[in-house]
Amino acid sequence: MSTLRISARNAGQVELEKYCPRCCWYLLRLKKMPFDKGMPGLMFYMERAEKEYILSYLKKFGRAPKYFGPYADCTEPVEFPFSMWHHHDETGVDVTARVDMMLRKKNGKICLLDLKTVVSDGGGKEFLPQYEIQVIGYSWVTEATKLGKVDTAGLLYCEIQIEEFILDPLKFMTDSGMVTPFRFEPFEVKLDYSRLSRCLKEMNRLWQAARPPQGADKCKDCQLFTRLIDFENNMRANDQRSFIIFPEYRNFLQAQDYYRNLTRRSAESLEVILNDDTWDAEGGMWANWDFS
Repeated sequence: MSTLRISARNAGQVELEKYCPRCCWYLLRLKKMPFDKGMPGLMFYMERAEKEYILSYLKKFGRAPKYFGPYADCTEPVEFPFSMWHHHDETGVDVTARVDMMLRKKNGKICLLDLKTVVSDGGGKEFLPQYEIQVIGYSWVTEATKLGKVDTAGLLYCEIQIEEFILDPLKFMTDSGMVTPFRFEPFEVKLDYSRLSRCLKEMNRLWQAARPPQGADKCKDCQLFTRLIDFENNMRANDQRSFIIFPEYRNFLQAQDYYRNLTRRSAESLEVILNDDTWDAEGGMWANWDFS
């Protein structure tokens, strides 16, 4: 079996309340699911705006704003590779990282941040354990690749102030449209690398397993996934049952199966499928697996 290469973000799925080993076993191998919806383009623009705001503030004032809380003692940005990875000797897994932002603290050490355009106690609450492992894993890779010592790490939520906007929408009117108010909310993550190790061990256990394990109780994803892969098999099973009852329809049922096969293209290798979608080529298997 080849070495598992996985992003710290994906490894963090293990800590979610609705984590399902069976779903994970398949997704580690499939990497992509049909009908997958990518992240809305607006989110990429928002993240870019957040980064530019932070960098411009540092450049003008020489420090981060006070409302950044535990990150307020940062003074300048740190250059780092867009994509990094390092082998985790304890678990035998290659861990990848794509960090949003690193800042230099007054003490010279690194503050590693992951930007989240989401309400911290709303849409992000369910996925907080995964986000924490993501930050812990990114920090581990940063230190393992000798970029520097990570002194502080965490999430920086950028929350739209929708209630404030609704209260007086015209207050945010411009000459050509409107602006919406956002507020930064810091959330520091304790760098407990043992949590990362536990997640990587579980992922590697599934990667090495020859067969999928039992799914989690009441996992809706398992039900939907089973329905997807069984749909065509059920049609063939129905044809076989019909043939037993009505053997004279044999030619018709064979034709049904033949025409169904005509609609299917031969399966291509994963490398070919992902050829034009290289953002996830380093092994992260879940673009954004929805457990809700």
